[in-house]
Amino acid sequence: PWLPLEDDRVRRLVEARGPKEWPKLAVAFNETLDEKDQRTSKHIRDRWTNHLDPNVNRDPFTVAEIEIIRGAQRRMPNEWTKIAALLPGRTDTQVTNFWTNTIKKLARRALK
Repeated sequence: PWLPLEDDRVRRLVEARGPKEWPKLAVAFNETLDEKDQRTSKHIRDRWTNHLDPNVNRDPFTVAEIEIIRGAQRRMPNEWTKIAALLPGRTDTQVTNFWTNTIKKLARRALK
């Protein structure tokens, strides 16, 4: 689990350097930490993108967004990054999880 102190550290680093060059951000993040407490660049990027970035919309998907996802999924199956680009404020992880969970729910209902 991430500590509030770690979240603050990620926020400060991204504010200072921008949300890019995650390996360099990871080096700065880990500078004063014991090896057992260090985070990888992927962990840091995922934490920022999926939990901390204030530009990410964390509200439930709207009907309009769901229609965009459905149409885009038909045109470009499983191209989650491209589909998410059609939805400002949404990440590819959000779109992937939404779609996967929706499909699982529909499959469970069909099996009942």
